[in-house]
Amino acid sequence: MSVTLSQEPDAEESTSLQKESSAPAFSILVVDDIQENLALLEEILQGHGYKTIATASAAEALDIATRNRVHLVISDALMPRMDGLELCKNLRKRETVAQIPFIIYTGNYIDRENRELARSVGVDRYVMKSDGIAALVNAVRELVAQRYGNQFDNRQAEPAAMLDDRGFLQRHRELVSKKLVFGRRSRRC
Repeated sequence: MSVTLSQEPDAEESTSLQKESSAPAFSILVVDDIQENLALLEEILQGHGYKTIATASAAEALDIATRNRVHLVISDALMPRMDGLELCKNLRKRETVAQIPFIIYTGNYIDRENRELARSVGVDRYVMKSDGIAALVNAVRELVAQRYGNQFDNRQAEPAAMLDDRGFLQRHRELVSKKLVFGRRSRRC
C-alpha cells in the first residue's frame, strides 16, 4: 500500500513524499525540479527495493535530510534557487548529515570542470544522464556497499522488469508527453 503526500509551496516548487509500508529501511532522497524526472527515478529506485523521498526543491531537501533518516541523496545539478552542488555543500557543513553519500545525476553540467567542482564540495559520484539509468543504479549500489556494507542488501529486491535505456527513454517520453498535453489543456481553460 502506498500513500503519497503532496503540497505545492508555489508554482516552481512542489514536494512529494512517498512512503511504502513494505519498503526496506534504506531510503534515498531524490531531488529534481522536474516532476517527470522525479516520478521516473522514484519508479526505478522503488523497483530496486529502495524507499524514496522526493522533492523538487534543494532547500526543502536540506530540511528533509536533517529531519528524516536518509541514507543516500540523488540530486539534479541544475535547479532554481539552490542547485545540487549547493545542496551537497550545505549537507557537508551539517555534522548530523555530512556523511550521507551524495550522487549528482545531471544532463547539463557535463565538462571536467563541473566534475572537479562537484568533488570539491563532497559529491561522491557524478553520473551523466546520457550514461543511462543503469549507470545511476550501479552508482547507488556501489555507494551503498561502500558506505553501509551488507547492512542493506537489496539483491533479493531486483525488479521484475528493469527498464533498460530504451525502456527508460520510452517511459520518460510518455511522462513528458502527458505533461505537455495536460499543459495545453490547462492553458485553454
